Amino acid sequence: MNRIYLDWAATAMPDENIIRTASERSFSVFANPSSPHRAGKDAAKLMEECRTSIAGTFGTKPSQIFFTSGGTDSNNIIFFSLLNRKRTGNIVISGIEHAAVYESAVMLEKFGWEIRIVNPEPDGIVSADKFCECIDDQTRLASLIMVNNETGSIQPVRQVGERIKADGRRTCHFHADAVQAAGKMPLSLGSMPVNSAAVSSHKFQGPRGTGILYLNREIEPIYAGGGQEGGIRNGTENTFGIVGTAEAAVKAAAGLDENAAKALRLKKILVENISEIEGAGFNPADTSVLLDTERYSPYILSVNIVPVPGEVLVRVMSDRGFDIATGSACATGKKKKSRVMTAMGINPNKAFSTVRISTGAATTEEEILQFCNTFKHESAILRKSLRH
Repeated sequence: MNRIYLDWAATAMPDENIIRTASERSFSVFANPSSPHRAGKDAAKLMEECRTSIAGTFGTKPSQIFFTSGGTDSNNIIFFSLLNRKRTGNIVISGIEHAAVYESAVMLEKFGWEIRIVNPEPDGIVSADKFCECIDDQTRLASLIMVNNETGSIQPVRQVGERIKADGRRTCHFHADAVQAAGKMPLSLGSMPVNSAAVSSHKFQGPRGTGILYLNREIEPIYAGGGQEGGIRNGTENTFGIVGTAEAAVKAAAGLDENAAKALRLKKILVENISEIEGAGFNPADTSVLLDTERYSPYILSVNIVPVPGEVLVRVMSDRGFDIATGSACATGKKKKSRVMTAMGINPNKAFSTVRISTGAATTEEEILQFCNTFKHESAILRKSLRH
């Protein structure tokens, strides 16, 4: 049975050529980039070539790109740098942040920081005005996700950043979690009104275990070590991951428009077919806005089939050869309701019955049509058995 993978928001299907190229370069340039000998200098040169390539792709200076172990690492570096502050203040985040941001804020609250959480509107999009109203002279960090990983809602990062700048909030570091945006939508970080942003390679077909932190101002990181990455992220650099990230970033940028247009076509097919299922709904509920690429990513669709438990539907579809998810992969196995659904005010029954379908560069229309046919069939059977 050929499996059809529709959980790209959790991790993208790796690009075989990219992984092979990264592996080959790792064998030929294998030394520690911090070593002073010739082999070490060759590794350092390769790493800097990759840094320059990535900077060009994301519209930044090479000196503003720092390599990390992933999106969680990049987010954590920014949040926990606050622990070096002698005085605490407040941190402003949205209620739909990824756990890497939300749980970091919760941890800082234990150290005396005040956490201000701004929930989204019913459409899953945070009001820029409401977010900025929570920022004051004591705000030291504000963080807003660019694209929500469960619903695909696109957040007003630019508007918030411009407002912070216009209000003269120089002591407020504005951070963006760009993990679900990078490689899927135009992203020129250098022209964005943010001080930092987190990116993860495996979301756009690069290798796992490698991330990027874009940073345009000085911070005091809590990490200690050998001083790699300017002391921002200590530890021996992952040459394999860095090469793969550079390759993946360039390829994703080259296919950005074509892939996004295809993703939108696939999402339209999904919405049309799933709308025919009795008891089916979407998060948010208004289907007229789901295909608006200014407001929602074309790669992610959140669906509920009441009263079928989302976990049951995921298992049944997996048995039929289709890989989908209930929500964030980082929360899988935790017996608790989705914080994102709660923040949006989604009915608990609908939240309980929610699954996420996410596509990527390799997804085909034939695969989506096969999925829709099976999804409609299995949903009907499950709903009928639950009614009885």
